[in-house]
Parts: sequence; C-alpha cells; structure tokens
Amino acid sequence: MNKARNPLELAPRMFESYVLLFHVVTRIIDRRFAKELRPYHVTNRQAWIMLATEQGPYNQATVARILDVSTNQMVVEVEKLERRGLIKRIRNPENRREMLLELTVKGKQLAAKYRSHMHASRARIFSPARIQDIDHNTEVAKDIINDYYRRHADSDLR
Repeated sequence: MNKARNPLELAPRMFESYVLLFHVVTRIIDRRFAKELRPYHVTNRQAWIMLATEQGPYNQATVARILDVSTNQMVVEVEKLERRGLIKRIRNPENRREMLLELTVKGKQLAAKYRSHMHASRARIFSPARIQDIDHNTEVAKDIINDYYRRHADSDLR
C-alpha cells in the first residue's frame, strides 16, 4: 500500500500561506465528516441541505447559494433526498415562483440523529485539536462570516 506523503514535508514553503493551510485542513475535515456520515447514507452536501432546512422551510435557491452548490446540482441532491422521504419541496405561498425546502418527519429524525452524532464525533473530525480550540475556532468562523456579510451586503454568497 502506497502511503500518502505529508504535504507539509513535501512542500513546506507552500504552507507559509495560511490560506492554503486552511484550504487543506478544510478538505481533511470534509473527508472525516463524510466518514462519520456513512452510517446515515447521506453525502456531506445532502447533510448540509438537511441541516440548513432543519429549523423550517428555506428557499431552495438561497440554500444553494449559501452552500455554493449550482442550481442543477441542488436539484439533483434535493431529488435524491425527496426519493428517500427526507425532504419535500413546497411552493412559497408568498411567492409562487419560489420553492421552499422542508424536512419531513423522517428527515427531522435523521437530521437530529446525525447532528447529535456529529457533536459527539467532533473530536475525531478535528483531531488532534482540543475541544476548547474547536469551540473557539467555531466562534472565530462565525465572526468572520458576520463581518463579511456586514461589509458585503450584496455578496453572491448571500
């Protein structure tokens, strides 16, 4: 078996860029998150869609923009979740052109299960970080997001 080489050893000067460091760490965390989701038979993207709609119906296009998912890919993911009975699309009664996403009872139960599982497994996902560091960095990430949207009210990420 060919063991992966540590990029910090292969190209140490590349990692003087904190942006590259965070990009690589994000990929590692994403892979670990996917591994934790395997028992639930959902992809990371499907989990994000479900978690985004867990607290009530949300506009499908808005969820796609926030998650940086193309319109076409969003439709594919939502259809997969619909076929499993986890999510449903409903017309927005205030704007008939908009589709809202809402979790079904089955979807809410599954989302609650893996939200609890994710909380319990965060030490594995973010290893070797300490829980207090994870919590601190979560708050820092929220601060960055809040600052970004305060400064860029018309951003495409919105």
